[in-house]
Amino acid sequence: MKKLKEKKNLNQHLCCMLEVSRKKMLYVNLKECTFFMEKVVFLGYIVSKKNIKMDEENVKTIQERSMSK
Repeated sequence: MKKLKEKKNLNQHLCCMLEVSRKKMLYVNLKECTFFMEKVVFLGYIVSKKNIKMDEENVKTIQERSMSK
């Protein structure tokens, strides 16, 4: 029940945000948007509800480069 209420609140907030953006003539390409994700990769970090950590692929690349020197 709590998750349903949280999702409903998020839905309302999203609709409000999109409405304000439209009024300010800022448009979103919805085909390129994702909503209600558990985690996302942003600027080389994995951002989730619980934490922010570096993307393991980036860490691996850095480690491989430092070992080859």
